[in-house]
Amino acid sequence: MVAIPAQPLADVEQATADTNVQAILLAIAYYESGWSAGAIGDYTVDCQNFYGAAQAPAGSWPTSFGYLQMHNNAGGCPSGLGNGYTEAQLLDGVFNLQLGAQHVSAALAAGNTVYEAMAPWSTRDADYQLYQQIVAGGWPPGSGGGSGGLDAATVVWILAALLALDEVL
Repeated sequence: MVAIPAQPLADVEQATADTNVQAILLAIAYYESGWSAGAIGDYTVDCQNFYGAAQAPAGSWPTSFGYLQMHNNAGGCPSGLGNGYTEAQLLDGVFNLQLGAQHVSAALAAGNTVYEAMAPWSTRDADYQLYQQIVAGGWPPGSGGGSGGLDAATVVWILAALLALDEVL
């Protein structure tokens, strides 16, 4: 089971009710930002990108923001799914995931596979593997895993309820 921090879980649940899209977005967010809504990266100087730069080149500015590292068109440079949005908007965790959910949902509705829906992200090979682990490990939470069984907390709750019912009868 993949241990996902509470904040990205809360944000993705606000961003979309579709549990499959939630799992896809969480997988992408791990490799793009380490599940950090405040992640900033991919620096640009005169529209020349320095992807994953450990240190920003002098005179550069960031072009990707948030959980999904949405690129905007800062400085008029060609960009991606974050075009037209401000840095502040893209750093809002729920908003960032909502933009991703719109893209992923539309791609899936058009008949694309999960892997194909991840196409805008350069990390999609790793994203897809993590997505499979998330789903196999019990997504959505409480589903009991890919085997279709019950998770331990649900089993304990059912047993406690049955014991309480036995005492009443």
